[in-house]
Amino acid sequence: MNAASPLGGHPVFRGFEALDVDMVDVARMAGVDIEQATQWRTGQARLPGPWAILLTRLLASWIRSIDIAAGQYATAPDGDAAGVGASKVNQAENWLSLAEEANKDFTAEDALEADELAQARARAGHAA
Repeated sequence: MNAASPLGGHPVFRGFEALDVDMVDVARMAGVDIEQATQWRTGQARLPGPWAILLTRLLASWIRSIDIAAGQYATAPDGDAAGVGASKVNQAENWLSLAEEANKDFTAEDALEADELAQARARAGHAA
């Protein structure tokens, strides 16, 4: 299962793009090289379930962090939430919804493997 965005890859990548998260950072979060992440983003390679789930969880966490920061700090008159425009956050939330929908066909084993990936990344000192 690889639900595609208009650019061909899993919608989670569009969520990160909406927040101006660089693909190098996405690759680092996934624990893969930039070439692999780019192939997933463009749809040249299928994004495996565990990584789709992990990246979707990370995108949700990223959005939640922005929402928390926006609540802790006064937002600018233009609606800027913690340095990220509100419209960008809204776009990212829309892509997150699409990513979650795309992930519904993954298995419980995929979710368990995503948990293991997150735990391994935490042990290695990466935010998960």
